Amino acid sequence: MKTILSLLVSLLVFTAQAGFQEGIDAVKNGDYKTAIYNYKKALDEEGEGFKPLINKYLATAYYRAPDDIDPDFKLAFKAFNETSKRYSWYIHSILGSMHFFGQGTEKDLDKAREHFELSNKYADSRMSLWMLGKIYLHGHSVKKDYQKAKEYFDRSVAVNNSSSGNAQFELAHL
Repeated sequence: MKTILSLLVSLLVFTAQAGFQEGIDAVKNGDYKTAIYNYKKALDEEGEGFKPLINKYLATAYYRAPDDIDPDFKLAFKAFNETSKRYSWYIHSILGSMHFFGQGTEKDLDKAREHFELSNKYADSRMSLWMLGKIYLHGHSVKKDYQKAKEYFDRSVAVNNSSSGNAQFELAHL
């Protein structure tokens, strides 16, 4: 009886992880529609401990899906919020952008700034630092502060100098 139960549990875990792996493989091939399908399937079949990770991948697939798939920012926002409890710099960086641009949620510059700051609390994110610099440079929901903007842009450039053109442009702008 124990052997049958163990085999059944192993089969269920393998099936959910297989759906998850199929989703990862589909993204690698640029097939977001299949990835979304497999991530949703894995969410339905997997236990609570694995769901935040699946939600992260599902949200990313929704967020990055090309227009011909009709990416759904509301679903992406919901999935990112579900996984934001895991305190990931990446998740908070994306949530900050979604609040800043009103993607899948109402535009809220204060919440955007909060998420960008949380993102950098866990790890310096080139994009979050750049966006915080823009917030202070242009006075989005805060008082304009060119010195603070410059500090964020400098930190953004330092994180990854080879792809920090936006922050370098803003520094030149200052």
